[in-house]
Amino acid sequence: MIRKAIICAGCLSVIANVAVTGSQPITLQSKLLKTVDGSFINANIIEVMRKFQRKLLDIMIGDQDKSGKRTGRYLFEGKLCGAHELTRYEEGFKKSKEAGSVSTNYDALVDQLRKLLSNSKRDFVAISSEFRVVARGSKPIIAALIEESCSRRGRPGSLLCVWARTKEADEDALFNQHVKTFNEFSLFCADLLNFLGDLIHSCPRANTLFMARVDKWARVREHMPAVMDAALRAKESEFCTYIRKNHLDTLALKDITLERVRAMAVSFKQHAAA
Repeated sequence: MIRKAIICAGCLSVIANVAVTGSQPITLQSKLLKTVDGSFINANIIEVMRKFQRKLLDIMIGDQDKSGKRTGRYLFEGKLCGAHELTRYEEGFKKSKEAGSVSTNYDALVDQLRKLLSNSKRDFVAISSEFRVVARGSKPIIAALIEESCSRRGRPGSLLCVWARTKEADEDALFNQHVKTFNEFSLFCADLLNFLGDLIHSCPRANTLFMARVDKWARVREHMPAVMDAALRAKESEFCTYIRKNHLDTLALKDITLERVRAMAVSFKQHAAA
């Protein structure tokens, strides 16, 4: 169940009514992938990209609770909305103005949308920081793969392609300069979601490493309740981080027994006390 939940959480969900060609991932053909799959793009990178996908979807269609229900994070007209839903409101206001049938509070609503767009862009910049750290120093490779993904999806003129070729120090300025509406924001995020899905799908070696990690972590979690005393429960997050950082990738699945997890608990306590 844990393995299935992690896979589903990372699945690409294409934003409807945005100019993308489909939700199924595309296998990228770049020769670069033969070099980077399993080396530069490894289990760590796949994990970062899947996390980035989830956080992008939280912005676009709402934060997801444990039951799978999503709730928008942006309050508009008394309703919590995702950025994608706000795109539809924005389009409706645009059509009303073109038809000459705007409401008396039109200006106030448009101003409210403008402020919510600033919040959405701020949230995007915040969640993209980890991915950009990972991509730093390999941007030419990432840019080439982005361009292939966008081109094959019929989006060669995507802002994402321009953003990928921009100097790292200028990325935020370019993003703010060109993203002035929720429609532009949604297009950019949809192209990015599609690219992440395409890249993950196109790296089978890295995905195998990642899924092996998922299976091992599920096995660790099965044994953890038996070793969790009061001291460990108070530091459960730190204990989990310690295991993932120091032990998970070096263990074979068959070696993750209750005795081994108990030994890791003892090791963690000694580490924390040092």
